[in-house]
Amino acid sequence: RLAAEAERLAAEAEAKAAAAAAERAAADAAEAERSAEQQAVAASASRLDAILDGLPGDAAEGEAGADPAGADPYAEFIESVGGGGGGGGADGGAARLEADAAHDLPPGIMQPKLPDGWREYQDPATGHNYYVHEESGASSWSRPSQAGS
Repeated sequence: RLAAEAERLAAEAEAKAAAAAAERAAADAAEAERSAEQQAVAASASRLDAILDGLPGDAAEGEAGADPAGADPYAEFIESVGGGGGGGGADGGAARLEADAAHDLPPGIMQPKLPDGWREYQDPATGHNYYVHEESGASSWSRPSQAGS
């Protein structure tokens, strides 16, 4: 009878030790996940700081990383994703419109006017916009630009 009681107590102690080890492992995994998230946030913040340091206007405030030539970060971004339109500079506004016309923008973002004769419709099956040139009957899923009218 004593031997059976000793066995039961030993099994209970073993089960408690296993449960404690599992809890420690779960806590360690959660801490590792939190640490990885913190590192990702820090990396994103560093990248954002680097981007913000290069924005025009920083030179007047004397911040590090400022571009005294006044480069246009928007135009540089459009260039980096394969859009045309050139960089900033004297024609920065025209380049920006040209870059916008080359890419579909999300709804609510100001877009250039459609060329004469083009109308915008929404496909009821997909919800995507499409464009029809009323005179020729030509249609396109891509927004026509002034240059392509």
